[in-house]
Amino acid sequence: MKTDIKNLPKSQVEITIELSEEELKPYLERASERLASQSKIEGFRPGKAPYDIVKARFGEHAILEEATSEIVKKTYLQVVKENNLKTIGSPKIDVEKMASNNPFVFKATAALLPDTTLGEYKKLDIKKSEAIVEEKSVNEALNNLVKMQSKEVLTDKTATKTDKVVIDMDMLKDNVPVEGGQAKDMVVYLREEHYIPGFNEQLVGVKKDDEKEFDLDFPKEHYQKHLAGAKVHFKVKVKDVFEIQPPKLDDDFAKTLGQKSLEELTRLIKENLQAEVTRKNEVKWEMDVLNKIVDNSKFSDVPEILINEEVHRMVHELEDNVAKQGVPFEDYLKSINKTESDLKLEFAPEAVKRIKISLVIREISHAEKIEVSDKEILEEVERMMNVYKDNADAQTQIKTPEFANYIKSNLENKKVVDLIKENN
Repeated sequence: MKTDIKNLPKSQVEITIELSEEELKPYLERASERLASQSKIEGFRPGKAPYDIVKARFGEHAILEEATSEIVKKTYLQVVKENNLKTIGSPKIDVEKMASNNPFVFKATAALLPDTTLGEYKKLDIKKSEAIVEEKSVNEALNNLVKMQSKEVLTDKTATKTDKVVIDMDMLKDNVPVEGGQAKDMVVYLREEHYIPGFNEQLVGVKKDDEKEFDLDFPKEHYQKHLAGAKVHFKVKVKDVFEIQPPKLDDDFAKTLGQKSLEELTRLIKENLQAEVTRKNEVKWEMDVLNKIVDNSKFSDVPEILINEEVHRMVHELEDNVAKQGVPFEDYLKSINKTESDLKLEFAPEAVKRIKISLVIREISHAEKIEVSDKEILEEVERMMNVYKDNADAQTQIKTPEFANYIKSNLENKKVVDLIKENN
């Protein structure tokens, strides 16, 4: 195996690896077995067809493609280990030559672990905020419970500011229907703020089967630029009006929620809010301490590859959170009037901060000789297996060596954070 290693600017390294035809053979044979096990080949049990038969069936290029992932992964890690390269994150892989009866050549561009000079990380004297729950927060929580338990009763009366209406709606701009501006059976809670100022006020006083037309100005900061600040004409047909009947906030209401009295319900809510504020303060304090350690430390250049990888992770985290709320990510981006590229640019400084935090945690782990035993890893694997006992795919992933390394890293990080908390 031939290797060529070049140091690049900004803490990066470029590794070119070439495997001869002879060195490729075991990889191709294993790839052939995988292809044979995935498709039925007449006369042979799955995975048992000879190499030449598989080659005739799928072609040598298909075998090469199947083998590529294993070739790259194993040889890259081997070269990194043999040359004691302190790489971090996932490398960028470019396959430069992949052809039958030829050497296999690929280039890996990887980020090197930035040099870190650890600063003071003990006795930093950073104060933790006091967990204070205001009466206003307790009352808001109680009112939200009342809203959740309210009844919606169909009525022929005119709608009030606290009612719900169901409407069909058409929007027109300059007498032309607005794209996406038509809605059937649209639910509007008149007590809640609408994204178009004045919309709910126009529906106060309507009743079932009413038809109404009115003009409103869209907000100037609206994410749809062709509607931002524009005057839009609305045609509304009222399908139904529901009177919202909230329960009385008293002891009987508290009993419906499993509490003996309103006083007990109020106390429970306050305790829960107190616990939540305490948790948030704890998380903020931990971050304040870690950021202070970063400020006390010195770093060489953080590689762009590493920054881009962290930014991508942050965007993915945001996308997952938005999806959990049932909102398509494209719609979310429109609502904040930004592109994914805008987000990546905004996330870059925070990504650098995250990377530096992981670097100081790593350095503290070395300084304090923190270790994670095989027993601790095994216990965490068993715990995760139990959590995902009904998910076969997750269990398969948990059993992999890569996941064990991931668990080891997480446990090390937790021990470091616990140590930092004990000493600050």
